[in-house]
Amino acid sequence: MERAIITTSLNPTEEQIKKALNLAVDAGFPYIDRNNKSLTEIAREMPVLVVTKKNLEIVFPDMTKLYFHPGMAKIRIKGMKKGQEDVMIKAMGLMPGMSVLDCTLGLAQDSIVAQYAVKDGLVVGIEKSKIIYLLTSNGLKTYDEDPDLINPMRKIKVKYGDFTDFLVKLPSKSFDVVYFDPMFKKTTGKSAHILRLRNVAAKDYINEEVLSNACSVARKRVVVKGRKAEIKLLPFFDKIIAGKDSEIAFGVIEVQV
Repeated sequence: MERAIITTSLNPTEEQIKKALNLAVDAGFPYIDRNNKSLTEIAREMPVLVVTKKNLEIVFPDMTKLYFHPGMAKIRIKGMKKGQEDVMIKAMGLMPGMSVLDCTLGLAQDSIVAQYAVKDGLVVGIEKSKIIYLLTSNGLKTYDEDPDLINPMRKIKVKYGDFTDFLVKLPSKSFDVVYFDPMFKKTTGKSAHILRLRNVAAKDYINEEVLSNACSVARKRVVVKGRKAEIKLLPFFDKIIAGKDSEIAFGVIEVQV
C-alpha cells in the first residue's frame, strides 16, 4: 500500500493550501500544514507531495525530487513536425483519429507523442501508482511552456488503477492500439530522474495472460516497449521494430479481427 504526505511549499498562498487539502482528500493521503517545518521533519521516511506556487513535486526522504516534465516528448514532436519518423508511432501504426490505451502511463511522455499523432483521436493512460498518477494528471493539466505540447497534453485521459483489472473489464475491440512500457528490470543508471521514478513506480511486468487480454481489447495492434535484447527473446511478437542505433525496441502483435 502506497504511503505519502501532502503539504505545501513555505509561505503558501490560500490557493496552494486549498489545492493541497483537496488533493489529500482525493488521494487519501494525510495533509500536514507546513508551518515553517522542514521537509525532513514532515517526511517521516515517506515521499512528500509538495504543492508549490507553480506545480506539484515529489520529495523523497533523501530530499531528491521528482517533478512532471515532458522529457523526450518535446524533442520527438519537434522531429515529427519536421517530417522525421518516430519509431514508436511506426510500431503502433498510428494515424489521425485512432485510439490508444497506454497501460503504463508513468510521466506520460509516450502518451503525449501518441496524442500528437492521433490529433483528435483518443489516448487513455492508466497509472497504478497513486503518487505518479497525481503528479502526471496535475502536470498534464498545468504544463504551459511549449505550445506544441499543451494541446495534446490537455486531451489525454488519465485513469488511476491496475491495467490488469482495466483490460478484463473493457469491451472487446474498444481501442485501436494497446501499449505497454513496463519498468525495465534493470536500469543503465544514466538518468537520475528515471532512478527517482523507479522509487514509486509500479513494478509490473508483462506476461502471456496480460497480452491475451490486451489482444481482446485491441482492434489493430498490441505494442510492448523494452530493451532490444530482451524483446528479441520473447516469443509473443509478430515483428520487432527498432531504431537503427537504439537499444530500445517495440514488439508488435498484429491482432486478428
